[in-house]
Amino acid sequence: MIRSTSRHADTRPARSRQKGPRHRATALVLAALAASFTLTACPEKKGPAEKAGEAVDGAADSLKDAVTPDGPAEDLGEKLDEATGN
Repeated sequence: MIRSTSRHADTRPARSRQKGPRHRATALVLAALAASFTLTACPEKKGPAEKAGEAVDGAADSLKDAVTPDGPAEDLGEKLDEATGN
């Protein structure tokens, strides 16, 4: 039997030597959970910039509709969007 003569031989139990990849996977899962909670915690209040942006979008849509009117399928789609709140 050959024994290690190195003074720096790993004396930790086998279980603690195998912790590296498992620890990394746990850290990645926790990081993903923290990111998802952070992104979903944002309030749904609309600030003045978002309201102004929506007003500009609405004006652009109105101008586009005046220049190139939509067909019947597009009108139906818009009515469905308005009815469902999308």
